[in-house]
Amino acid sequence: MSFKRLLFIASLLVTGNTIFAHHGVSAPLPAGTSGFYTGSAYGFFSTYRKAEPENRNTLALSGFAGISIFEDRLGFTLSVPYVYHIQKDREDAARYGRAGLGIRGTLWRSEALSVDAHLRGLFPMGNDSDIYVRENWSELRPALTLSTRGKGLYGMIEIEGIFPSSKLPDPEISPALYQAGLLPDLEKTTWNGYLCVQIPGCDSYVEMPTTASHELKKAGRGYLRLGWSMESTVFFASFLYRTPYEESLVLKETKNEVRSVFREAGLGLIHRYDRFTISLGWARPLYKPPTAGPLDQYYHVAVLKRLPPDPDRFLLYRESWDLAVAIAF
Repeated sequence: MSFKRLLFIASLLVTGNTIFAHHGVSAPLPAGTSGFYTGSAYGFFSTYRKAEPENRNTLALSGFAGISIFEDRLGFTLSVPYVYHIQKDREDAARYGRAGLGIRGTLWRSEALSVDAHLRGLFPMGNDSDIYVRENWSELRPALTLSTRGKGLYGMIEIEGIFPSSKLPDPEISPALYQAGLLPDLEKTTWNGYLCVQIPGCDSYVEMPTTASHELKKAGRGYLRLGWSMESTVFFASFLYRTPYEESLVLKETKNEVRSVFREAGLGLIHRYDRFTISLGWARPLYKPPTAGPLDQYYHVAVLKRLPPDPDRFLLYRESWDLAVAIAF
């Protein structure tokens, strides 16, 4: 599917109808959070990340449908993502991501406060990297959201855990080839896998993470949003905290060099009109390049047998734009 076609589909979703009656105080969550809306709705989340590693930009588009029952105190959501990589000096590439099922329950609700619990399950993808992104493991993501509103002020905090619930596959070629250094330098990567030397079976090994090259870790994230509500529009500032830096999939080669915490600050707005809700956000990582003083250089060269980390190598992206649209039914 071409990039232009993806944008055309997104524009149809945005302009297709007349944005979502609000219930309670738990306003819809913008793209980049756990993605639950009050009420029954369908729509999409999209995130555009600029200047990612490997000389690319990324557009992730995820369609969803959700239904709520018992006066919106219980809800279910299905989401299906599609990821498009726009690459300089390389062919663009698009792959399906992990589909997810979610359940949301309201623990407490009043005129000023709402407390909701969420649980999402993400399915593993297959080993075919021509179709799927490199996410061939499943995850459970429980979350707790507290939102409040009063005299124009709006606040929301969400705490989420990320727990891999399956294991990475074993390598399909002998681990001895990896240990002997017969596989290529891990820094030389394509968009979805490592460049492959001419070894039988290497393609299937390098296209998807395996136990020889990666490991799965538990991760956690916190999201804070503070805003000002003006009738049907909320303007907000946000802060995201996540540990570890690269979430649950960790590359063994660099796990001791990558920082343990990722922080991101952003701005955005949520607008509601009739059956529609639109959320637009901008975010930028709070990134500080790793130090490379004389002692640091000596440690990396003498002990780790490599040069100090390149600052750009561990920058996930320079900025991101989020757009979410929901249509109530």
